Amino acid sequence: MRFLWCLIAIIETASIAFLGWQIVTDPMALILVVVGTLLLVGGHHCQSPREGSRIFGMIFIAIGITMNSAFWAFFVITLLAIMLLLTTMGGGLHKWVPWRRKQYVHFKTTAPSGTPPPMRKSPWFGGTTIGETTFPWDDINFVSLYGDTIVDLGNTLLPEDQDNFIMIRKGFGRTRILVPVGVAIELDHSVVFGTVQFLDETYHLQNERLQLHHQDADGKQRTIKIVTSTLVGDLEVRYV
Repeated sequence: MRFLWCLIAIIETASIAFLGWQIVTDPMALILVVVGTLLLVGGHHCQSPREGSRIFGMIFIAIGITMNSAFWAFFVITLLAIMLLLTTMGGGLHKWVPWRRKQYVHFKTTAPSGTPPPMRKSPWFGGTTIGETTFPWDDINFVSLYGDTIVDLGNTLLPEDQDNFIMIRKGFGRTRILVPVGVAIELDHSVVFGTVQFLDETYHLQNERLQLHHQDADGKQRTIKIVTSTLVGDLEVRYV
């Protein structure tokens, strides 16, 4: 995670330097910034300060800066850094930051009935609870932009005569998958920055793909195949 913050700091510094170069080389932007600065400084040092001069000065400076693409690159990167900071910080922030709210997915299953399952919409943010509803087992496939997700299969009886899949695609946030004891696990995980805790093993990944498999010695088990893709976030897979 430290490498990610260093990378963000380098990109932010380069964006500021590029913004300065764009202002100096663009006559219109340079004139607006210079005139705005003169109005701002002149209005401040004048014996009878003119509020109008200050306002126009700030407007000219703002226009001169925001008309350059480097400013918007800096703005977007800063916004992403703030969201990442709020996502990774602990304490009481998760109580009011939408994507820090937990999304708890608890499945109860029945035998397949042959009827197509109803459509289920994936939330953009965490905070949605899926549970208390009994439905035939179907592969899990959903997308989330932000948020911490918990998938609990503790009370699920997986079919033996088919491949069982969990596919999760996320932008930012932590994912926890709880698997019943006695179920074989096949994991295929891709992430830009994040940590994977698979049973008792921990892996630190940077733009890597990790494939793991766990099965008891007898080999006679139900199998769950987990495929996950995340930009920034941790993944935990463990037995319950």
